[in-house]
Amino acid sequence: MPLKKIIKFSLSLTIGFVFIWLSLQGIDWQETLSAISKVSPFTIIICLLIISISFCIRWARWFLILKKYQKQLDYKLCFSPLVICWAINSVIPAKAGELVRVYMMSKRSKISKTQVLSSAIIERIFDGLLLLSLFFMAIKMVSLPYWVHHVLNLFGIVFIIAVVTLYAFTLSKPLHGYLNNNNWRFGAGLGRLAGKLLEALAIINNFKTILILASLSLIPWLVEAWTYCFLMNSFGFNLNFTDAIVIISMVNFGILVLQAPGGIGPFEYIIIKSLSLFSISHSSAMAFAIVVHSCIYLPSVILGGYLMMKTGFNWQSIKKEEI
Repeated sequence: MPLKKIIKFSLSLTIGFVFIWLSLQGIDWQETLSAISKVSPFTIIICLLIISISFCIRWARWFLILKKYQKQLDYKLCFSPLVICWAINSVIPAKAGELVRVYMMSKRSKISKTQVLSSAIIERIFDGLLLLSLFFMAIKMVSLPYWVHHVLNLFGIVFIIAVVTLYAFTLSKPLHGYLNNNNWRFGAGLGRLAGKLLEALAIINNFKTILILASLSLIPWLVEAWTYCFLMNSFGFNLNFTDAIVIISMVNFGILVLQAPGGIGPFEYIIIKSLSLFSISHSSAMAFAIVVHSCIYLPSVILGGYLMMKTGFNWQSIKKEEI
């Protein structure tokens, strides 16, 4: 394994261990285990079903994006690459699963690797924008410390500026030509890749497409927030839907920055700190974090592992590929 990858993986492991240690400080395990034991199997089943609905909507969204590149595309072809991508992202940090998705989908269809990568970028853009929108609406109705508002407002401003800049670039044909030029001073290969990405991203150039993708991005967040709300109330936290939106926003933006294998450590720590804003005890918050983390990550890891074996997934062949 190259030294650079070893350093990145070691850093992610360190982040995970540090935040696991921070999360465990002051835990009363008797209280935590008692809280977990009170959650009925029926509640877990309901949560898993709701999470499955969220996945199906994201599956449909990715399929619709890919159809912009290949009109005659079977929706079934998108299933395994997406699940395996999620499974790998749940175990390996730095979104390594996206590279697997790019490789698998390009092999299964006539869609280029650059276009598949662009589809993943489009998903991230819409996910980020819609979650930010929900968060900014929710915090108007929730009493939070000023530092929380300031940090997330800053994050939102940076994200929106980046998205607007990227979208402006996709509309600039002269820029595409410049980047595709072999004499691009920062590297011909990188320049051509950037040019291809911008061209592929240009599919989001009309209001109808934006509206459809925005709707298919908004619904999964609402579904996830409802799942959090349902599960939190099964723990007796007595929090509402708006509170749940604030919590999923803090968690998702937090683990985006604090990359660790499976999100283990940062996920639990952010959940604990988020719930502390609503006067939920450390130990009860840890119980909720363990259950919700398991509901979100374990199904994709198990199903993804099964599909890897069924499809004859080969990591070595992916390493040899270039976008």
